[in-house]
Amino acid sequence: DPNWGRIIAVLGAQHHVACNFKKLHIRFGGHSVLRNGTPDMRRLGAAKKALQRGHVCIDVSLGVGAAQARFLTTDLSKRYIAINAGYPT
Repeated sequence: DPNWGRIIAVLGAQHHVACNFKKLHIRFGGHSVLRNGTPDMRRLGAAKKALQRGHVCIDVSLGVGAAQARFLTTDLSKRYIAINAGYPT
C-alpha cells in the first residue's frame, strides 16, 4: 500500500528535519501520490503496482533546499518477520 500518510506522520514528528508541507512531493516507483502537499489519487493504483516489484524507489522531496540522501531498506512483510522470529536474540 503506498501509504504516503505514514511518511508525512514521520516527517511531522521529526523536529530536526526541515519540511515545507505545501511543497512536499512523494513518489512510489516514479508515480507521484502527493504533489505540493496535495494527494493525487489517480496515481495510487500505479504506485501500488510499483510496490509489488522486487525493488522500488520511494522518493520524498521536502520542498526545502537541494540536498539529497539515499538509503536502502528491506521488506518487513509478515513472512519475513515470521521467519526471523524463530531466532534467539
